[in-house]
Amino acid sequence: MINKNLLGELKKSPLLFSLTVLLALLGALATVVEYWALASLIDGLIFSNLGDERLKGYLFLTLAGLAVKVLCQLGSDFFGLQLSEMVQVELREALVNKMKTTNPLLVRSQSIGQLMTTYLEGVDKLAVYFHSYLPQLVKSFGIPICFLVFIFQLDLISGLVMVVTLPLIPFFMVLIGKWTTSITHLQWKKLQILAAYLQDVLRGLETLKILGRSKDQGERIAEVSESYRVTTLKVQRWAFLSSLVLELAATLSIAIVAVGLGLRLVTGELNYLPAFFILLLAPEYYQPMRELGGFFHSGMDADEAAQDIYAFLQLPDRQTQVRVPAQAFDHLEFKNVSYNYPGSPALAVEDISFNWRAGEKLALVGMSGSGKTTLLYLALGFITPTAGEILLNGKPLKDQVAIWQAKIGLVPQDPYVFRTTIAHNIALENQPEPNRVRRASEVSGLTGLLADLPAGLETPVGQGVHTLSGGQTALLAISRVFYQASEVVFLDEPTDHLDLASESQVLGALKNLLAGRSAFMIAHRLHTIRDADQVLVMDKGRLVERGTYDQLMARQGAFYALTGGGSHA
Repeated sequence: MINKNLLGELKKSPLLFSLTVLLALLGALATVVEYWALASLIDGLIFSNLGDERLKGYLFLTLAGLAVKVLCQLGSDFFGLQLSEMVQVELREALVNKMKTTNPLLVRSQSIGQLMTTYLEGVDKLAVYFHSYLPQLVKSFGIPICFLVFIFQLDLISGLVMVVTLPLIPFFMVLIGKWTTSITHLQWKKLQILAAYLQDVLRGLETLKILGRSKDQGERIAEVSESYRVTTLKVQRWAFLSSLVLELAATLSIAIVAVGLGLRLVTGELNYLPAFFILLLAPEYYQPMRELGGFFHSGMDADEAAQDIYAFLQLPDRQTQVRVPAQAFDHLEFKNVSYNYPGSPALAVEDISFNWRAGEKLALVGMSGSGKTTLLYLALGFITPTAGEILLNGKPLKDQVAIWQAKIGLVPQDPYVFRTTIAHNIALENQPEPNRVRRASEVSGLTGLLADLPAGLETPVGQGVHTLSGGQTALLAISRVFYQASEVVFLDEPTDHLDLASESQVLGALKNLLAGRSAFMIAHRLHTIRDADQVLVMDKGRLVERGTYDQLMARQGAFYALTGGGSHA
């Protein structure tokens, strides 16, 4: 089971893999010395009547060979573990970096549970592949060849028997492997489904309890868990069956060698010393291939996990090509922009044209599904238009996405809180600048809400630690923008789900945030729309009205109807 992507990981540290294999081969040579000395010792005691000095010499060689073999095995295991740990660390770093650099919409399209399964379970499955399976694959061919060099010099017939019988083990291994591939694939997919489902249920557990549906979901979890259990047991059944077949093939092969040696020893065709040496070496000759059979299913599991890992790593990065020199934001222009999500029969937004100038507060309004979020993603540079173009300062946005995204700060409706300190959550850096963090939290008003926390800005927050309220989370997101000192702000109505007290605090922070900054806002509240310099009204993917709040209300058109005559929004 060779995976080209995983094999490519060896190029990053060929020394560790080489040491793992070379020490194993050195251990094989030590085994030859050990068993030849042991056979000579017993032959000298029973048949050759050797002197004490020579017997002591053979005893010393036996013990020395055993010691070297054990040390080589320990060294091989050590370097194998180092190799697997290095690959695991690098792949986890690569997965995290990919989450940072790839299009956020592609990351959001995958369940959090699936991502965590890939990051944790998937990478863990690769440990056995690099520590055991891949080195064992090389040892399964290298060690028998090393033994055959000595066996052929002593007994040609036994050597030929071993050469013929050894391939039986990988033959049965591959044969059974073909039967289990589909089941192993099914097991991995069901594990991902179970993880994703559990994650989704846990995130919505409070809502389920309120609606009285938690018991139903508990039964559903039991069904999914049972399905995964049954599939896992099927895989284990095939794994035990394959181990039985491999052990049987190896045992019969050793028996054939032993019977041949015994018959020729009785007839006098072969002396005791080479016969006993070959008999001692026969189990060691087949052992590497037997161990490979034991790791074969682990290799299949690793191959399944690797497919998902490298599929995620091969997701396209956000556009980073920069052809236009950096300059201050002047205006962003949409020219007949349309966008169609892959697989969707209808356009999400169609023929949108408007101009957003620096210093303006632009608000998007419309019913759910009218295209506001898609328009926001287009303006952020997360997606590119299916038709039309977006110009930043008169030049195509697609050619300067990296410059644009470095200028902007985003305050989403549901900000994510990482499981780390509040300071790290604000800075989103490994080494936050304390003064900048403190100033950002003070200007946003977050500091006042942290008075009751044990360590202030150094308090750990996130799942399983301290949970922030909705208002604190919104102020945390605003603090991030203050810390970044972004000149352009995108908002997805952070006050939409807050109570009146929290909403008042967040509105005060937003007033400070938007002062002197350009803002692109998805608006749900009337006060947000009233403060906007330009309001865009969306309906079924089209821009149906635009203007200031007063202008739109005076027309008594789509916006007037949407706001209920100004009573609410």
